[in-house]
Amino acid sequence: MKLGVSFFAYLGDRLGINPQASIPPLPDLIRQAARP
Repeated sequence: MKLGVSFFAYLGDRLGINPQASIPPLPDLIRQAARP
């Protein structure tokens, strides 16, 4: 939630349930959030 991504949306993207959603890998999301 801190990164603004729903857990279920992220999980669904990783499992290929929703092929239209494209959520970046978790390390990329963390790096983006850490930038000023």
